[in-house]
Amino acid sequence: MADESSDLELPVRMLSSWRKIADCLEAFPSPETSLDVDYGVHRTAWVFRGAGNASYELQPAVERGPKRESIEWHALEILVSDEFKSRLRMHLAAPGIPEDNFSWLALMQHHGVPTRLLDFTYSPFVALYFAVRQYSREPGRHRARNGQSLACRLWAIDAAAVNSRFRDVAHRAIANKHGKRLGGRVRLDPDSLLFDRDQLIDETLGWRRLIEELLPARGSLLHELDRQECVCAALPPALNPRLASQQGVFMLNLAGGLGFKKSLDMMMAPRKTAWCKKFDIAETAIPEIEQKLFQMNIHEQSLFPDMQGLAELIRQKLRLHWK
Repeated sequence: MADESSDLELPVRMLSSWRKIADCLEAFPSPETSLDVDYGVHRTAWVFRGAGNASYELQPAVERGPKRESIEWHALEILVSDEFKSRLRMHLAAPGIPEDNFSWLALMQHHGVPTRLLDFTYSPFVALYFAVRQYSREPGRHRARNGQSLACRLWAIDAAAVNSRFRDVAHRAIANKHGKRLGGRVRLDPDSLLFDRDQLIDETLGWRRLIEELLPARGSLLHELDRQECVCAALPPALNPRLASQQGVFMLNLAGGLGFKKSLDMMMAPRKTAWCKKFDIAETAIPEIEQKLFQMNIHEQSLFPDMQGLAELIRQKLRLHWK
């Protein structure tokens, strides 16, 4: 990308038929994890998000709605979180109560409470389904561009590139705050690091500890995160059935003084290779998309494995197949 522009502002590619859509999405590489001889865990992964309106931007629920002059989003999240935690304990037994901040946010997100988390998926076709699904529930809210009616937008982000930058800026922020590097890898016995198993344990535990250290950041550490800009893609320690079925993953902003889009844009500005792509889906392609995705077993019940998903599947089949 050019030095003066960001990938989030690059032109959007228009897709107007299932064949073009499938060819485009199948070109993305599948997630991969590998290890090298120099003790490094390398991950390759793109993540995807579908929006039912081409004008929607990457903005978590806690940042949406009317602007509040006296409460910034990260302070609002504290109020919302405290209220949710105090009342949820009436409905959950002790084993179901989350033990870490990230899992609390994921549980809130699952129940529709506004948080900093932004839903993505490792499957471009699942993201496409959610774009079409949201559009069908908000008819008439698309916009036209160049005389052509648009319906949906699909975002694709190189999560490996984002997380590589995140690790660097997060460690830099912590080092500036504490004068030493915290939240990094959990060091095991040097001899045990010869095994692939131990390298992955080291990487996983270190990553979780880093996020858990940054989520409640305040004071000078939060100021450093704002200055460095800090966004990552991650999963909480425990998944719920919907998140698992949807191949879901979250992107979250750790820079409390910045919105998600600005924080991600500024953090990735030094990156010279394309890390974000955008696609707009023509309204005329939606009927075929939904039929093709159904044939791929991407439908309401496969993505929502509960009673609500079953009911939605019946409604979907009434609309698509029982004519």
